[in-house]
Amino acid sequence: MGKFRYVLRFPMEPGFNEDEVSQRLVDFCKSGKIDEVMFFINCEDVFMGHLTKEQTKPWLEMIARHAHTLKKAGVDFSINPWTTLSHADRGRVMNPEHDFQTMVDIDGTKSSITGCPLDEKFIDYLCDIYGYIASLKPKVIWVEDDFRLHNHQPVKWGCACPLHLAEYSKRLGKEVTREEFYKGLMDKNPNEYRNVFMEVAREEMVNFAKRIGEAVRKVSPNTEVGLMSSYPVCHFIENRDWEGILHGLGAGKPPHNRPHLPAYCDHNPVSYLGLFQNVSVKTANMVPKDAKLFPELENSPWTSYSKSDAFAKFQLELCSLLGAKGITMNVFEMNGNGINPTENFDLTLKEVKPYMSKVTELGLHQDNVKGVVSLYCEDSVKTLIADDTQNLNKLMPQEDMWAAVLPIFGISTTVSNSISHKGKIVAVCGQYLRNFGKEEILELFKNNLVMLDGESIVCLCEMGLGHLAGVKAYEYMKAESGINSYEEICDGNLYAGHTKGRMSCQQQKGKFLKLDCEEDIHRISNIMSFDKTVTCPGMYLYRNCFVIPYVFDLFNFPYSFFNNVRRDAVATLLKEQGVTVTNGNAGLAVYDFGDAFMIANASLDSQTGVTVTSPSYKDKKVYEITRKGRTKYTGKADKDGVVLLKGTTKALSTRVFVIK
Repeated sequence: MGKFRYVLRFPMEPGFNEDEVSQRLVDFCKSGKIDEVMFFINCEDVFMGHLTKEQTKPWLEMIARHAHTLKKAGVDFSINPWTTLSHADRGRVMNPEHDFQTMVDIDGTKSSITGCPLDEKFIDYLCDIYGYIASLKPKVIWVEDDFRLHNHQPVKWGCACPLHLAEYSKRLGKEVTREEFYKGLMDKNPNEYRNVFMEVAREEMVNFAKRIGEAVRKVSPNTEVGLMSSYPVCHFIENRDWEGILHGLGAGKPPHNRPHLPAYCDHNPVSYLGLFQNVSVKTANMVPKDAKLFPELENSPWTSYSKSDAFAKFQLELCSLLGAKGITMNVFEMNGNGINPTENFDLTLKEVKPYMSKVTELGLHQDNVKGVVSLYCEDSVKTLIADDTQNLNKLMPQEDMWAAVLPIFGISTTVSNSISHKGKIVAVCGQYLRNFGKEEILELFKNNLVMLDGESIVCLCEMGLGHLAGVKAYEYMKAESGINSYEEICDGNLYAGHTKGRMSCQQQKGKFLKLDCEEDIHRISNIMSFDKTVTCPGMYLYRNCFVIPYVFDLFNFPYSFFNNVRRDAVATLLKEQGVTVTNGNAGLAVYDFGDAFMIANASLDSQTGVTVTSPSYKDKKVYEITRKGRTKYTGKADKDGVVLLKGTTKALSTRVFVIK
């Protein structure tokens, strides 16, 4: 049914309205162009804890019956056991037949149902169950995103059960209590406790993945095994080995991954675009290059009250940026009701399928995006200096600001896990630079234009490299302190139609740096006090770096940062460096692939008169992929590389153009 696969995650329960649910499923698959149905086992509302084989048998018999019916309709089937470790307790307790160790939070909270990934009895049990499930020979078995060490309520982070404490003690070379380990782990500075926690986490999850992959392969050699994943910053704390886990599960077959699409409900589309960059795009960049990606379109709690078709379609279309082979969809209630006959999501899927399939033929992937390269490091947790919060969330790296902000500003941007770049514009924020030695940092600045935020300036200064950014000294200043009431353009240029345009600082949530800089910096703006005196430089250029002195917070989306004046100042600078940009309509992102580009309208407003500018497009022919999956000639870029997009760029939509 096309090159972009629709995979419907489907909850039905043995013996509950099966005939009615099955018929609606077949009808929906035909109407919505579904390629594959992923049957849940023991899911969500009807979750009974870790099942015995006897309890699993009715689920497999049900799946076998309805997979046979789907096959007649040309639809494949796969299986999604809804738990591995288990998502959360929610009143469930361990089956008396299962003498498994459950997870214990580092603060002592004990789970009643979530299995410990170091417990050999639990691993043996789960592998036996997965082998049993594989006996149906599904196309894929998907390991749920509870295959992780965080968010197993009431357990928030990690495991400090007796098995884990023994392993931690062994590696530390001394016996430690849970309280002692917790205290060491909560220290704000990198230390042996943090290192041991991360070592154990990495190794145990790779071992578990290999065991599952081998169990499936032994029973069903052609069944592939995929992994559903979560927020990358959480997986950083777990020290996740993406290669080890995904290839371990694959056991010789191509690895599969379901990147998280970070919106279970309708979301502010501008902030969603930023989250998409920092979660979905980053995941696609981290997984093995041979991984088949099927992102997650989820609607929770699974009706149109929580997510509109329009927003779901926007999420679906953006997936082309990831190089996705298709999409998994969890859009119906997780209790056995099946298809909701009062909604018409199948019509939306049918309408967008030709477009998605044609775009998929182009082989777009975020790794090939041209423009600013936002840098991150998977090892940042090991070097990060945290605050005094007594929660492991404080170890989440804050390196994603540029990756989120620049696409929203209409500036083509990608991400990279490497510091080795030449002739690029690279963007650095948070404590990224702590991961590298002075020579590597000097090479980065020597070979590239480097964009910096406030916290990266602090890191440079602490390493004795503040001179690279023209900084002699800095001082942290609190938000709303009065001396940072607004930012004012001072370079004599007109931005967004304003002379000496102003941008509010008073609405900024985080801290900023009061900088003492070299005299020869090129100031673009100044930070101003309420009494109209200059506090310090705002945006500025110094040799081959560009600085914005704000310190950003992962947990507070910087809405006040988005200002037409600031956007125009940043975009003008980058456009002069040859970066592909739009003409500045709010929430209009562009991704330049060299021989193609994608426009994403993350706005509730349709837009006309949209332009995209790139020096590499000069005088070239432009073709658009139509909604019917055809290629249509639309004209040529002008001598300056400006492409005027004909017609309307609808709200919550993407458009893809080919350059020849």
